Amino acid sequence: MDWYQPFIKTAAKPPAYILERISDLKHVCDVAKTSPREANQILSQVVSQLSTQHDDIFVLPLKEAGRIMLDSPARATTAIEKVVAAMITEKEIQESEQEEILWKKKNKLMS
Repeated sequence: MDWYQPFIKTAAKPPAYILERISDLKHVCDVAKTSPREANQILSQVVSQLSTQHDDIFVLPLKEAGRIMLDSPARATTAIEKVVAAMITEKEIQESEQEEILWKKKNKLMS
């Protein structure tokens, strides 16, 4: 994978990290339909993982969603879906920045 080549320096996380969290949050939304308590447990694990990576912009709304999960799974799911949309947008921005960096490196090498 080009992501791990030593000449590329970015502060972004590997693409798999974002994809895994997005997948986890989508799973939480599915589980919330039948078992809000289990969904809340999974959500707590995801929040913990995001906190470890200092993704505070996602952690705060997800903590709020966890707080309301047992009372209103539908509202919590809506809040989680908004966070997922934001994560997808961030992933796309990271990918475009990565492509731009690679393009600049290739042009520099060819010059």
